[in-house]
Amino acid sequence: MRVNMKTIGVLLWMASAVPAGAATGFREEFLSQLDELQGKAVALAKAIPEEKYAWRPGEGVRSTSEVLLHIEVARAIVRADAPGCREGIG
Repeated sequence: MRVNMKTIGVLLWMASAVPAGAATGFREEFLSQLDELQGKAVALAKAIPEEKYAWRPGEGVRSTSEVLLHIEVARAIVRADAPGCREGIG
């Protein structure tokens, strides 16, 4: 079964908690939660020692840095495809 990046983004959004006093409207809430997920991924990346970025749990499996890059690229693609938002990767 093939799952595209938009589906992953929507699933991540649905699984995340809604912060109190969140922005109103679907688009604002979606982008707010996407930004929150990015903040958590960045915090995780900063907590991992640099020498562990090349670690792989097994042959043919993504390294720690490749997983972090995958998360960021997926976030950027989902954010760029959000209605009225064309900021792209960055």
